[in-house]
Amino acid sequence: MAIHIDRQEDETEMRRSKRQRSDQKGPMQDVYNDDTATSNMNRTLRYYSRREIALHNTEGSAWIVAGDDVYDVTEYMHQHPAGKAPILKRTGGAVDCTQDLMFHSKRGQSMWRENCLIGRVTNNERLNGRPVEKPWWAFWDLQC
Repeated sequence: MAIHIDRQEDETEMRRSKRQRSDQKGPMQDVYNDDTATSNMNRTLRYYSRREIALHNTEGSAWIVAGDDVYDVTEYMHQHPAGKAPILKRTGGAVDCTQDLMFHSKRGQSMWRENCLIGRVTNNERLNGRPVEKPWWAFWDLQC
């Protein structure tokens, strides 16, 4: 009898603990866990048009594009081991930097995502500057 009661108490405590952890998370975080969409320590990712990205090609404001991701590398450029010149050549979306980012270690890639990722490229000018929204169907991808 005592073993059965202890097991019930353990299960009840586990459910309570799980419920408290899920209450601390924002809505849909359990369902939709895309690294790029939830990175940047609660920073909101935004859509940027190619025209907007092209304006950020100087030492004072340097953005690079890798695939559909946009990175603000202005602060990091001065710390880059190879110096700022290689980064400045790629700013403003002039070059797709996907291969360059793959060259870096997993730790380096993670650092880029966490500290520099600011948004996604869009071809729709009306979306420029608007927050990236998670597609309503995203939770289906993880359930399959």
